[in-house]
Amino acid sequence: MICAFGDESADETQQRTFAVAAIVASDDEWERLETAWKERNGEIPFHATDCESDQGAYAGRPHAENKALYKDLVSILAQGEAWGWGAVFDLGSYREIFPSVDQDMCYLRAFLEVLNFFNKFAETHFKDVIKYTFDCRTKSNYSAGRIYDLMVNDPSNSAMFDEISFASSRKRPRLQMADLFTFEVMKEMDNRIGPKQRPRRKSMLALREREHFGCDLFTREFFVDMRSKLQAMRGKDPTFSEDEYYK
Repeated sequence: MICAFGDESADETQQRTFAVAAIVASDDEWERLETAWKERNGEIPFHATDCESDQGAYAGRPHAENKALYKDLVSILAQGEAWGWGAVFDLGSYREIFPSVDQDMCYLRAFLEVLNFFNKFAETHFKDVIKYTFDCRTKSNYSAGRIYDLMVNDPSNSAMFDEISFASSRKRPRLQMADLFTFEVMKEMDNRIGPKQRPRRKSMLALREREHFGCDLFTREFFVDMRSKLQAMRGKDPTFSEDEYYK
């Protein structure tokens, strides 16, 4: 069996960007990654935002020390045999195009996109079932679990394990690795649309170098296209209600 570990990440305001991503690897590779991770990070429950901004467990340490740690942990992932993929949403554009729909729907859509990607990926790269564990997110675990149940009962999704798990990353280095990668996916979008536009981060460049890690960016154009398709539905079927669709 192949195992995938996933997480979510948002900008500090939770108003600009939201991402979901996962890392998948064989059991042997996960064990190797976990050993290397623990040797470098120790027993600290790693959190990318805290390490980058000298907060939480990394407060009080020299910034250069935290920066070196982050770089080394990225290298552990980048040089390994794991694969990662994520989906990240431009929340401002989402609210602009769909103002009446709770933006937390972006979590569920991003979650769905990641599952769909790995379902196809498993068929060509692993030819095996993937067991998913995502970081616990209380307000959406139920809905995410229901989506997973619907997908796993679809015969076309043959690469999915029977059930999904949700767990805390505090003592799970594999979920901490997912946290790091998901943070990078979030920053990929935020550096494009944030208050200050920045070039691609060196850490993301390192992850992408061997083409084992990547992501889809859902920008304004995506939501405009979705809106136009909904309007086209109304033109084809006068009984179609956008309000009912959103519900």
